[in-house]
Amino acid sequence: MKNLIVCCFSLLLAAATAAQSKAPSVAPLAMPDNAALQAKGCKKNTETLPAGAVVFLENIERVNSETATVGQIVKFRVRMDVRANGKVLIATGALAIGRVKAVGKGTYNDPAYLTLEVRHVQTVDGQTVALAGDEQQYPGRYPNEGMIVEQGQSITARVMNNTEVAH
Repeated sequence: MKNLIVCCFSLLLAAATAAQSKAPSVAPLAMPDNAALQAKGCKKNTETLPAGAVVFLENIERVNSETATVGQIVKFRVRMDVRANGKVLIATGALAIGRVKAVGKGTYNDPAYLTLEVRHVQTVDGQTVALAGDEQQYPGRYPNEGMIVEQGQSITARVMNNTEVAH
């Protein structure tokens, strides 16, 4: 019985080795770079998002002057597509990140205020693009009272640098 098991195991090992030696070797695929594609007449599928392009946004979370701190992260959403040469490079609804730049607490003579700025936005290919945020100050109405920036408040920002975006 022991000899039979050893014999079967040896035949199995020999068959596996023979199959392995006959199997064709597969080389890993090399992806051509953009320069090689352009040399062959293929165009890359990117567009330049120009510096200074205006991005219209709205905040998607409520910010309260009583609880906000300088540097606190605030989420924004793009309100309108940003296009270049007819291609959408930043889509409506894309996430943008900003921060609380300043908080002024309400005093006996002055109302509270919040200053928000947008710092980054996501493009259609998933890149994070830096924005030169036009900071927006939201003043309160009455002295000695807090200030709340409700969801949906508009703010604008501009793209800081030229950026290649795949579409």
